[in-house]
Amino acid sequence: MVYVIRTTKCRNGVVEKTKFPVFDIADRGGTATRDGKRAINRAAKNAGCARRNFARILNNNFSVGDRFLTLDLSDAGMAKVAARAEQMKQERKEAGRAVPVWEDLMYLAMERELENLNRRVLRGMSTSESIYLYAAAVSDMAAPDEDAASARLHIHMVVNEAAAEVVAQKWKAMGQVESVKLSAWASKGVPDWTALAAYIIGQTRVVENGKRYTVSRTVDKPVFSDRVAVRPEALLRAPSGTVLLEQGAYVPGRAQYIRYIYPAFDERRHGEEVCA
Repeated sequence: MVYVIRTTKCRNGVVEKTKFPVFDIADRGGTATRDGKRAINRAAKNAGCARRNFARILNNNFSVGDRFLTLDLSDAGMAKVAARAEQMKQERKEAGRAVPVWEDLMYLAMERELENLNRRVLRGMSTSESIYLYAAAVSDMAAPDEDAASARLHIHMVVNEAAAEVVAQKWKAMGQVESVKLSAWASKGVPDWTALAAYIIGQTRVVENGKRYTVSRTVDKPVFSDRVAVRPEALLRAPSGTVLLEQGAYVPGRAQYIRYIYPAFDERRHGEEVCA
């Protein structure tokens, strides 16, 4: 059995390592073959999840001054979404396509509203020197510690600071926007946004095999690298001088996970990698 360690590095100093077994390449003697690389990627994907993938996007693109927005609907805004959902229902009937339940239609209609919002924000920032950076998800679910009233259809967005006010202006016709600095979601006093990612993804669901979240084309994916583990039985540990954020339980023969952060992180949007 071959064990591979996948290391993911984010610009804010967060590093993740996952050690996992890859049975398909056990007899290949390395990771150079195309089939071997595919096997590694399949195993790594199985070891990950939507929450961690979303957290990586946040950690690699957003800093403490950026914003977490909650876009709520007024009664008038809800009526507009309902009208769009009804239109989608009729279009599907006319096309002979299956019609989802009303709850799913409203969810899909809200995703359309998010797309329209993004286009309006892009136009509104067309003369600005700043880019529009966002990661967003539609939600109609309540967080575990909230009451049922919070399950009213809404949108969660993480945006760069320069775009926050423009988003609020462009959403004004649909409802209210609550804005919170990302610093409020810091973990252990450091800019790790995994808790925020868990909060957002925990309130989303998949409709028609769609994605649980959307991101702007301007986001940068974190850097990752793979290597065959020299000591498969060894426990993954955080290097000296780092802050341990999360470490999964060690079970021999199963995947291991660890996440830590270098205190001296680089907040520049397009700076050099700081995770060694």
